[in-house]
Amino acid sequence: EAHRYVPRAQLDRELERSSLFVQPAAYMVWGMAYLEALGASMPILALDRCATPEITEDGAFGFLVEEMDPDLIAVAMLDAFSDERRLRKMGEKGRRSVRRRFSWEGVAAKMAAVIREAGEPRP
Repeated sequence: EAHRYVPRAQLDRELERSSLFVQPAAYMVWGMAYLEALGASMPILALDRCATPEITEDGAFGFLVEEMDPDLIAVAMLDAFSDERRLRKMGEKGRRSVRRRFSWEGVAAKMAAVIREAGEPRP
């Protein structure tokens, strides 16, 4: 299915009923859509570039494809759907990771640590 703009409630329903988020974007510095999918317990399929290795912890929570090639993407999708249990576990682990590493509380704690470190006297 392809959608233009959808209200947040509909987006949440779509994420909840889906098994895999596929967005092999050629260039995406930071993947907010990937974080939202993982936050809904959905593993992702993306190109292995920019922030996707960090977001997926090098493929632990998704499938990384080396290049923008429809055949490689199709093979990765078939691999993803070949083991429903693995897909579900990846999504659950991805959700926990995203909530731990990218929540506002987690980001604020990281920023506070950097600020504290910057304010410490240097020898």
